[in-house]
Amino acid sequence: MINIQDDFFYLQNLAGDDIKINGEGTYKTLINHFKTNRYKDLRTIASMTELKRGDIITWENEDWIIISEVGQKRFCYYKGIMQKENYNIKFIFEDGIIRELPAIIESKVFDLESNAFINLQTGKVIVLDNDDSRKITLGRRFINMG
Repeated sequence: MINIQDDFFYLQNLAGDDIKINGEGTYKTLINHFKTNRYKDLRTIASMTELKRGDIITWENEDWIIISEVGQKRFCYYKGIMQKENYNIKFIFEDGIIRELPAIIESKVFDLESNAFINLQTGKVIVLDNDDSRKITLGRRFINMG
């Protein structure tokens, strides 16, 4: 009889990559080494360790953000889509403290010199979902530190 959990565990340990999730621990996981989209640096990831949208995955010394809804465990593993973080942005919060957050910025036009605002029709900012990012209010300005 086929045991999916044992088979996945074997593949993960044999061919899996070492990752960190949100800067903690070292876990084995299966990552597609080929881009899933020719326009963006997207990769699929499957792991027996729980994954959530917004998790930061450190893989091959680069940070990636889980951008898909992971949902329920499939058989014995979690599966999601991750995209390479391309900027660190800083927000000034209500308490006056500046916090740096990893982000993915996609935009057709993005001008820091003229202090232009991001037009959400032509671009978007994806930020890790955590306690700090939940305090960001609409219209809040940020500093791009790419």
